[in-house]
Amino acid sequence: MEEELCSFTEFDVPGPEDWKKLAIEALKGAPYEKKLVFQTDEGIDVQPIYSLDDYLKNDVAEQFPGVSAFERGVEPTGYLKQVWRFAQPVRLSDPAEANRRIHEQIKGGQNCVHLEIDRATRRWEDPEGTRRDSAEPTEGLNLFCREDLATVLADVPIDRLPLHLYAGENPATALGLLASAFFKNGERSKIHGIVAGDPFSEWACNGLSLGSVSWQLDTLPALIRWVKKHELDIKTILIRGDYYQDSGAHSALEVAIVLGLYTEYLRELLTRGVSKADAAFSIALSIGIGPNFFMEISKIRALRVLLHQVQEAFEVPGHVQGAFIHAKVARWDKTLYDSYVNLLRNTSQAFSAVSAGVDSLEIPAYDALFNSSNAFSERVSRNLHHILEKESRLTYPIDPAAGSWYVESLTESFCKKAWAIFQEIESLGGILKALQGGWVHKAIDASREKRDKPVRTRKRPFIGTTLFANRQEKSSDFFRQGDTADPLERYRQHMKTRTHFSLPKEVGKSFLKGDVAAMEAIVSFFREGGTIGTLKRLLTPGSDPTPIELLKPYRSTEAFEGIRERTERWEARRGARFPLYLILYGSLTQYKARADFSEGFFEVAGFQSERTPGVRTLDEASKAIEELPALPEGDAGIFVICSSDELYPEIVPPLASRLKARFPNGRVVLAGKPASGQEQAYKDGGVDRWIYMGCDLVDFLTTIQNEVMPDA
Repeated sequence: MEEELCSFTEFDVPGPEDWKKLAIEALKGAPYEKKLVFQTDEGIDVQPIYSLDDYLKNDVAEQFPGVSAFERGVEPTGYLKQVWRFAQPVRLSDPAEANRRIHEQIKGGQNCVHLEIDRATRRWEDPEGTRRDSAEPTEGLNLFCREDLATVLADVPIDRLPLHLYAGENPATALGLLASAFFKNGERSKIHGIVAGDPFSEWACNGLSLGSVSWQLDTLPALIRWVKKHELDIKTILIRGDYYQDSGAHSALEVAIVLGLYTEYLRELLTRGVSKADAAFSIALSIGIGPNFFMEISKIRALRVLLHQVQEAFEVPGHVQGAFIHAKVARWDKTLYDSYVNLLRNTSQAFSAVSAGVDSLEIPAYDALFNSSNAFSERVSRNLHHILEKESRLTYPIDPAAGSWYVESLTESFCKKAWAIFQEIESLGGILKALQGGWVHKAIDASREKRDKPVRTRKRPFIGTTLFANRQEKSSDFFRQGDTADPLERYRQHMKTRTHFSLPKEVGKSFLKGDVAAMEAIVSFFREGGTIGTLKRLLTPGSDPTPIELLKPYRSTEAFEGIRERTERWEARRGARFPLYLILYGSLTQYKARADFSEGFFEVAGFQSERTPGVRTLDEASKAIEELPALPEGDAGIFVICSSDELYPEIVPPLASRLKARFPNGRVVLAGKPASGQEQAYKDGGVDRWIYMGCDLVDFLTTIQNEVMPDA
């Protein structure tokens, strides 16, 4: 007898509405939109299930990689021909040490040379004119003359490996130093990569030290034309979208600001006689990669789509459409405490960046917050690239996110949200007016507040800092390590031998007119031994007086770390732990959950709690309170009552009263939110405040620290 196989044709194929109907029934009256629809920081509703119909609604879903609107990437072959650039930076101040680190990186498989210069170099300041504590570790390379850069890149194959160097507000000195050190007469240089600035973002985040925004824009055509004359594959503008994300902008706002900056640069360059092709070619983008895995994939894909729309509106020639996208793993979600968890954060964010098809990726060391030159942690970050490329094999599926109904739908929603914000920026007159008028700051502040609220209430926990804090870890363990080399002596030796260098007076005017000869004069100036500080005095008008409120980068856990450090200072000064006791009442099942919650709650602030024995009567509780050690005169302790809601009305007022009688300066805290109508009775009994799921930890812990350790 022939066996009959089930074909499943007798079953109906369930659609999205069928699943939704079953979900609503399972919720038993709870609102579907509230329970199952998640809203992101960007205000995008994420549905619990997506279908083929959602995918087909996307206008660009069926396109191939390399085809406009470039949602799936500019390169048709993805990473098959060229893997992304491993843009791990060198931050050592001393040129010789930096050179050794670069060779270590190349030996370790790095395919890109990324130089991170210090603040003085970005602002064209010589060491002699820069105040610096010689014991304070540096935060980047200090380059003031051509010999410095020649030393840094000695025997480095920069004709083969791309160079990344973000120069701050104006890259003229970086380009001049590079050309003076490595260009040979009559030979076309093969140096390529990014040697760029972003005067708009520097103005918004750090202030301008060389000249006004107008002066900065007037100098850009000379740089772009000089690069073209020498047939260099170098980007001279790098739009720092990551600046805005680190200041609090959500992903859609970050992309909208980047589009606004891109549009403004194109407009300004075109009005100064730069061709559309040259202007578009000169601009690269730097984007921050945050912790929302699928959102970050969709962000990069949406950015390419929206950038294509802008380029189409400007009629940018097809052969230069798209843009080089450098991704930088975000700083705002990295923690000082339990820094090894940053490894996991870095891995997830790097994975999302590569899955989205970025051209270049920078992964900070897991201990970068307190250690600027740790070769081990830098190697771990570099190896993440190798793991993603070789072990995870992310180079083989071209655009691995393509076809995901969720990612495609999220990309479409992201495009609409970011484009609407971009249009609002344009309606204000462009990004410059939006920055100077304060619109960008207000938008970022609103985004920051929304993003921080779930962090402060631990609905968005940070392992090791706001959840499962390691009480044994101390902030004193995180002493700053790094390169403390002082460039001042190197500068003085240089000036002893190089005293005859000058810059023709007409260079300043020709520089502002976009004349290539101005850049050639700058190159010659550095060949003669000129320094960046001297060039600044001869060429630039100085700092920009245009008033603007600077954006402030931050990290989400800074407030928690400050609270914990305050407790550590108090305990170090007293030589003892701060007294915090959990008063346990009832059976184990009645007090354990709240005792565990309270212990974890106060560990966030660095408090180590001690539990009293579980008691079942008020007399036993009174005895336990009497057995607690006395506090030094004038000191305050914290006493947390832990039990069940059923017992609280009966036990809380007398327990709180006895605690206040025994410890007049102490603070009595109730674990759990009082039932309606009970608050005043508990306060009258002596309860100072209560803790519960969803309360603002920063406000609570700061307030109670002000009360119990005002001198810390």
